[in-house]
Amino acid sequence: MSEQPKVKVVYRRLRKRLDRMPVGAPRSRSLFEILSILFSEEEAAVAAKMPQKPASVDKISRYTGVDESALRPMLEKMADKGLVMDMLNPDNGKTYYLLAPTVVGFFEFSLMTKRDDIDQKKLAQLFHEYMFEEKEFGHNVFRGRTQLGRALVHETALTDEQRAGILPYESATAVVEAHETRAITMCYCRHKGALTDEPCEFPLDICMSIGDGADYLIRHKLARAASKTEMLEKLAQARELGLVQMGDNVKENVGFICNCCGCHCGVLGGTNVHGIPFTMNTSNFIAAPDADACKGCGLCAQRCPISAISMQEYTRADGKVRQRAVVDEKFCLGCGVCVGACKPGCMRMEPRPARVITPENTIERVVSMALERGSLGALMFDDESRTDQRFMRRFVNAVLTLPPARQAMLNDTLRSRFLSFMMKQVASGAAKSGADGAHKP
Repeated sequence: MSEQPKVKVVYRRLRKRLDRMPVGAPRSRSLFEILSILFSEEEAAVAAKMPQKPASVDKISRYTGVDESALRPMLEKMADKGLVMDMLNPDNGKTYYLLAPTVVGFFEFSLMTKRDDIDQKKLAQLFHEYMFEEKEFGHNVFRGRTQLGRALVHETALTDEQRAGILPYESATAVVEAHETRAITMCYCRHKGALTDEPCEFPLDICMSIGDGADYLIRHKLARAASKTEMLEKLAQARELGLVQMGDNVKENVGFICNCCGCHCGVLGGTNVHGIPFTMNTSNFIAAPDADACKGCGLCAQRCPISAISMQEYTRADGKVRQRAVVDEKFCLGCGVCVGACKPGCMRMEPRPARVITPENTIERVVSMALERGSLGALMFDDESRTDQRFMRRFVNAVLTLPPARQAMLNDTLRSRFLSFMMKQVASGAAKSGADGAHKP
């Protein structure tokens, strides 16, 4: 879809800046309307020139040409609006700012609370158009093998032995218990549904932020603080309701847990609406029905949020035709929802043949996503005002799209070595700027 001629240049530049992020921002009339609602022209001009990595006010001032005295309050206001994320480095006392991506970012932040400073009803309709009625954004976001989120298997769907064997980052309970700062947020997806006259039957205040992410949202009144007890009760409620628990796709410092429904969730919608498999990375388990014991009731298929279970006819040894559950391994997330739905107890979770690779931390996830989506050059060379950096960005991206490079990245050993090297480069850049000690949402 071509850019509309009436779109102001500042929003075109912002769109291009957002599109250089791993999740991207394909051009669309609806996106330009979203940007014009959320960003003033002055804010859009600054955001379009912000570095890809967390940066101090003085660095952003150099990138944008805006004086620090005017820039600081602007960034603080943008943080209150959920357009940029701020983080404090306790070692040097500096605050660092990072432009929020579309998702997980300012799309969600704009509807996490009820606000009167923006037209949320109009935004909700535009989000629906951009993410569901149009296909470019969904196919762009989910095109790699490293996704923003991952399924956290329902612990109640596992045997005692299986529960004892899962690692802390695989357990929603352990993730909540590992952090001191916790928050409850309004579910962006269900709030969007309510605003577009398609309300969801599931609870609104049930999604969670943890650690530094929770700190950011609480400070800017985009979420409310919650106790460990309340968070654990919400997790249990979500499992009872058959919601998919999706966590931040990292091992260290998991930032969020969403409790997702198949009817409104944007991530699950990538599968249900656009037919894209694995829009979140799977858990290390997969659903496995007991074919001999299956009663053919179909409860598991009804509850599966992405229709990965179907009921198929078969002929028994006595000649009678019956139905039994069959799991499509090309789509099963390993969430465990079906186990809770199966009243006869004929569904179980089994370990996947090969363990799923989860990024160690946010840096590794971002680098992996950038590598897979052809935006690594933008992560490495982010100063748009410098001709040499613009050239190197395009050069790196072009090289990585060549068949030999793409083939090499399919080799897990070579990919792992390359990622290790790139993570050191990104971390080194953050250390030079002082942002490596900052708490990251």
